[in-house]
Amino acid sequence: RKVKIIISIDNSSSMHTEDLQKLFYLFKKKSKQIAEVKVLIHTDAVMQEFTISHYDDIANHHDFITAFGCRNADGSTSHRDVFEKIKQMNIPNPEEWLYFCFSDMYSDIETFIGKYPIINRMTPYWIAPANGSRELNTKIVGGSFIWMP
Repeated sequence: RKVKIIISIDNSSSMHTEDLQKLFYLFKKKSKQIAEVKVLIHTDAVMQEFTISHYDDIANHHDFITAFGCRNADGSTSHRDVFEKIKQMNIPNPEEWLYFCFSDMYSDIETFIGKYPIINRMTPYWIAPANGSRELNTKIVGGSFIWMP
């Protein structure tokens, strides 16, 4: 069974290109197991959005490399616009989706997540580079926390 994923990718200046390359590698390696992925590239606002699906392998979609290869490296980070975009998607069964947040977590996640219950209706994963990332308050932010080597 293939999964459906929404991923927000923090593209601010504090995110290192090497960490973004690791994320790209992970998605390329698991691309045949993903039915659809919605990619939100953001700093303090969502700058680019991609919806990628393919009957066999999402890595064969023409936007795959563009979506996971974006590099802005400018600005600060906020997740308010990300959460609002996800709410506006009007996903009928959010329980069928995974939400991946790839960021160093120097953001306003704890401030805004309570206003967007759809995030916790999905299965959220908070993925952060092991070096230089902030820990989220687990009493406010639910889901699984992954430290990327």
